Amino acid sequence: MLNVRESLGNAKDDPVKYDARQKTVIEPYRLLTTRSKFRGSLPPEHYYYGLPGRMLDKPSGGVQKECELMVLIESGLISPEQYRGAEIYPEIYEANVEVLKRMHPEYPVDQMLHFGDIIDVLASDAGKSNFRPALVNLDTQFEPPRAARLLGRTLNILNRVDAVEHPIVVVWNTILRNKRKAVDKRHEWKAVKEVFGADCMMQRSLLLDGKGRSTTGWKQVRKEVVEYWRDEEGTRFTLMGTIVFVRRGEAIKDA
Repeated sequence: MLNVRESLGNAKDDPVKYDARQKTVIEPYRLLTTRSKFRGSLPPEHYYYGLPGRMLDKPSGGVQKECELMVLIESGLISPEQYRGAEIYPEIYEANVEVLKRMHPEYPVDQMLHFGDIIDVLASDAGKSNFRPALVNLDTQFEPPRAARLLGRTLNILNRVDAVEHPIVVVWNTILRNKRKAVDKRHEWKAVKEVFGADCMMQRSLLLDGKGRSTTGWKQVRKEVVEYWRDEEGTRFTLMGTIVFVRRGEAIKDA
């Protein structure tokens, strides 16, 4: 189990989460694209879609070094113009835009950061001729039923994109256990699989056959358990499950 700890109320990402992004996002993508001539990074004019979270480091007034965007750029996985971040909280979105424009005026911030749901951003971009998603990171903090609905809607949009020359990789997170003083919610991997089978959009996106295999080309290639947060006493904590999917092949016209 990969161990990732954060303090509640601390906007600054823990350096350990830097390692988690390496192991659950960057490393799997590179392993799945070893045959690409762009090995180690997204191909030109291909894009990363994710949930940026808070970028502002309040103590310094600058950009958090361990935020998603900076980790991806520093790793060489993407260039700034390949980033598409969707933020649903207006105060976080506005603070992200302000600090990024102030600290990195060379970045095309208005193209990189978007206010709203990631599904809306994907759906809007899907209508454009340059829609070429290579990596989608659904770093949710949802329990399996809600997280599965988001995943199903995402895969349904991505099914309409050719992935012949370059695969499409999706990283999906969901809460497996959320322990608090009076509540201890648990979800086993078996239950997550059952949620996939019960969600109508997941069924439509994966088109599972009688053996539970996707007929639309999606393959589950990696699974991790991440300790996302734990209090100082160790009595309250959150465990996240991460699954990596990949699809290669032509677009599915009736998706």
